[in-house]
Amino acid sequence: MTIIEQIAERQILDAQRDGAFDQLAGRGRRLDLQDDDGVPPEWRAAYRLLKNAGLAPEWVADGREIDAVRARLHTDLAQARLLDENLLAQIATLNRRIDRFNLAVPHARLQKPRLRIR
Repeated sequence: MTIIEQIAERQILDAQRDGAFDQLAGRGRRLDLQDDDGVPPEWRAAYRLLKNAGLAPEWVADGREIDAVRARLHTDLAQARLLDENLLAQIATLNRRIDRFNLAVPHARLQKPRLRIR
């Protein structure tokens, strides 16, 4: 949280404690978050019918699917980065061991090649 967000949060909490919000219209009632102001008036009835039927326009379903795939890929990418870091550490450890081995063998023909990443 930024310093500005912290200040704003503190001021809101102070105002709540002091009762600044107690006399607001709608106090104690749930907010109507199903506002359709963003829907053009000529489409509102159709959207309401779809919503009441438990359906959604194709683009809404597509958007949800995109969000789900994006979230899965984001998780997969984070895991791949961790695996990549772990794999790189294991390769570095093996290469150090190969270097020590190659210094210890009596002849170059017995040396082992280092593991190359690329």
